[in-house]
Amino acid sequence: MDNNLGPFKGPGVAEDLNDGWAVQSGDKIGQPIVRGGEDVQWFYFFEDQCLPYDKRTNERIEMAYKNNGKSIEIDKYSHIDFKQELQINNTGEKFLVLRIVDKKNNEEKKVSERKVEKPKYGEQDDDLPILPQYPPKSAKGQRIPVKEYTKEYNEVKEAFDRSMKGFYCYFEVFKLVNPRTKYFFNENLIRIAKENKKSVRETTKKLFFASATINPETIYNGYDASFDPRLVAKGSFGEGIIFTPNIGLYSGLEYTKAGEIKEVIYANVIVGNSYNILNPDPNMKYPPLLPGHPAKRYDSVSGKLLNSDVHVVYVKNMAYPEYIINFIYS
Repeated sequence: MDNNLGPFKGPGVAEDLNDGWAVQSGDKIGQPIVRGGEDVQWFYFFEDQCLPYDKRTNERIEMAYKNNGKSIEIDKYSHIDFKQELQINNTGEKFLVLRIVDKKNNEEKKVSERKVEKPKYGEQDDDLPILPQYPPKSAKGQRIPVKEYTKEYNEVKEAFDRSMKGFYCYFEVFKLVNPRTKYFFNENLIRIAKENKKSVRETTKKLFFASATINPETIYNGYDASFDPRLVAKGSFGEGIIFTPNIGLYSGLEYTKAGEIKEVIYANVIVGNSYNILNPDPNMKYPPLLPGHPAKRYDSVSGKLLNSDVHVVYVKNMAYPEYIINFIYS
C-alpha cells in the first residue's frame, strides 16, 4: 500500500540519486555522469524535487518511447503517458516526467524520431493535456540546463538565430518547470481549444518575450508566478503582453542578469481565435468582441510592431514560460 503514496515509493525509482546522473540539493539536475552507452535519462517531478528513474526502468521507458508507444506501465501502481508527459498513479495522482538527452564523444547520438500525426478535433483526447484533480502545491520554479546539440537545444537555438544569428558570442538554454503555473496554463488551453474546436497545435505558438524591467524569475518561480498583464507597462497594444517570433524586436530591451548576460523567455502562448488588428490601440484592455456576441471576445490580438509579427494576450495564464535563454551580445 505504501506504493500508493507517491512515485518515490515504486520499485522503479533509483535509490542512489548519483547513479549515473547527478541530482544536486534534490531540486536541480546537475551535470550528467554518462554511464556505459547511455545517453538518455528520464526524470519525474515530485513536490520540489526532480528525481531520476533507475537504470532498468529508464531503459524500459526509453525503448517504449522510441517505439512510438503511447504509454508504459512502470509497475502495478503507475504508468507513464508519453503524450501528456505525465506519470499517472492508480490513485489519480499525476507527476510531470522529463526526458534529457546527453551527447557522447561530442557527437549527437541519433535517436529515432517519434512519428506524430497532426491531431484532428474530435480525435484529440491524446492532444489535450490531462489536469490533476487539484492544482499542484509545488510552485518552485526550476531552471534545468538543456544540453548542447540535442534536438530540444537545436530547436530553441534555431528560433533564436532567425533574427539574432551573428549578433551574440555566448548562448545557453534552460528548461523552466513550475507545475502550478503549468496547471493554470493548461486549464486555459483546454477550455480555448474545445471552444474553438481546434487542436493544441492550432491553438498555441512558440514565441519570445523580454523586458528590461521584469525579472524573469517573477514569471516562472513562485506560487502565483505567470505572465500577468499587470506586470507590463501600457504600450502600443494597450494593457496586453506582447510576444513575437522575432526576438530582434527586443534588441536592447532584454533583462540583464549579471554583467553583460541578457535573459529572454521562449514561451508557449495561447493565441486561439486571434483578432488581426491593423491599427493598434494603446487604450485597449481586452481583445475585441466577437461579431454577434454581446460578451464573448477573441482570445488574443495579432498585428505588426516595427514590421515584426506580434501576438498580444490580455489575461493571466495565457502563456507558459518553457525556456529561458542567456546570451551575450558580440
